[in-house]
Parts: sequence; structure tokens; C-alpha cells
Amino acid sequence: MPRRPQMDDKALLRLLEAGHGQSEAARALDYPTGTVTARVKKLRDRGILKPGNMVDWEALEAWESGHRPKVFQAESAIPRIAELNTDEMRELREMLAWWGDRKRNTAAIPERNTHRTRRTYWIEDALHEAVKDQAEREGVSQAEMINRALRAYLDATEGS
Repeated sequence: MPRRPQMDDKALLRLLEAGHGQSEAARALDYPTGTVTARVKKLRDRGILKPGNMVDWEALEAWESGHRPKVFQAESAIPRIAELNTDEMRELREMLAWWGDRKRNTAAIPERNTHRTRRTYWIEDALHEAVKDQAEREGVSQAEMINRALRAYLDATEGS
């Protein structure tokens, strides 16, 4: 699932300064109220949002100027292949081989309807390690290994 774009602090501050509450601002910006509440707390902690929802625009500008993201310089960050030493070339070949194996193994998995969800299950450490090791050996995800095991179990108990 793609990440939601970062919240526009200026839009949020304009809404709050205009007298809208946090819930209204959340609806207007299409964010959960809890996300807006957490953002408002950060803006208050930084001294940008004052009591009565008064905005210190200079404080916002000062904070933003000190926290602008650094631009990735591809030319300086990534060495050219000719500059790699023997060990680095070996590691690069291993990584490329791993990626090729992974692509071939995942291409063999048939498409099926899935639902991405997060659940917490308590499993024994030994079982977790076994799933992790087997998934790595086969070049598939741990989720695929767990789905396979559950499918086999449910298929075996279906007739019971």
C-alpha cells in the first residue's frame, strides 16, 4: 500500500488559525484525527502553534529551513563498477544472483486474491526460526511459508 503524502503543515496551520477544530481540519485534509492531533502537538512543542491557535509563521519558516531533506547526489553516493574492489564485486554478484533467484521463485507463485492484514500471533521461537530458514532457502516470504502450512493443515483436517 502506498504511503500517504506528508501532511501539509501550512494548510493545517491555516485551518487552525481560521478557527477550525482539529477534527474539522482532519476531515478537510483527509487525515485521521489522531494524526492531526499528533501533528498539532509537535507544532506546539516546536513553538510554531501558540495558545489560541495563533501561528508563529517565522518560527515555522526557521524550523523548515533547518530541516529540509538532503538531496541525494547519485554521482557521489554510488561508486562506478570499475571502482569496486574484488570483495565488493563478489558481493555485487552474490546480490544479483540472490535477486534473480527471488524473481524466478516469486514468478512461479500463482496470482491469488490476498488480503494484507497485520495480526499478532504468539508462536514458539523454534517454529519461527524454522519458517524463516525455510523461506530463505526457498527464496519466498515468511508469509508464503505460513500460508502454505495453514493451507496444508486445513486441507488435511477438511475431511475430519
